[in-house]
Amino acid sequence: MAAQKTGKIRREILKLKLDINFTTQQIAVSFHVLNKGARPWQIPQVQKNVRAKAIKSRAHNGSIRSMVRTYLKKVDAAIETGNQTEAQAAYVLATSQLDKAANKGLYHKNKAARHKSRLSAKIKALA
Repeated sequence: MAAQKTGKIRREILKLKLDINFTTQQIAVSFHVLNKGARPWQIPQVQKNVRAKAIKSRAHNGSIRSMVRTYLKKVDAAIETGNQTEAQAAYVLATSQLDKAANKGLYHKNKAARHKSRLSAKIKALA
């Protein structure tokens, strides 16, 4: 009886020991063992978390895109009025927002560069 208790205690101690030098492969294997061979994307809770994160990020990304479009419209409106200094000031703000969105992956970097180039050409044509 005492041997069974010590064996059980040893197993519990081994479970509690943390080894910092795990490789990603070892972590994946241990995850599969704990979840009876299920891969992370097959676990319902993981699927639910992924869906929730996708909905949240889609809303956030949409608001950032909308903000960038608003800044671009302000530049176009300033160009329409023919005021170069106002257009230049709006252009600086718009390029800043456009670059931030491109760095976050909401726009491709080439698309951001294309927008900036075309707006810059329009502003220079005002002079």
